[in-house]
Amino acid sequence: MRLPLSHVSVRIPWHDTDWTGRVCAAPGANHSCTILRNIKENKDPIQEEEDRGKPWTDVPDRLPPCVIERGGFMRTKAFTHNRTHRYA
Repeated sequence: MRLPLSHVSVRIPWHDTDWTGRVCAAPGANHSCTILRNIKENKDPIQEEEDRGKPWTDVPDRLPPCVIERGGFMRTKAFTHNRTHRYA
């Protein structure tokens, strides 16, 4: 059986720390991630500047909104973030 060729498109936020599970090194300069509405509405560049470059595990109560938008999709280590989905 032959299936038709198909493509998958996934939107991911741009990350200047290579999607390694760290806060951006220069969050105030990273505007491409704000194309995604959830990030644009919830981004706190002042807090992210204070946390810049830190692993998400070091700032669990101040995670940048890209975490929820697949910001660590190429991360080599597992990362768990429990949350209540807004449609729940």
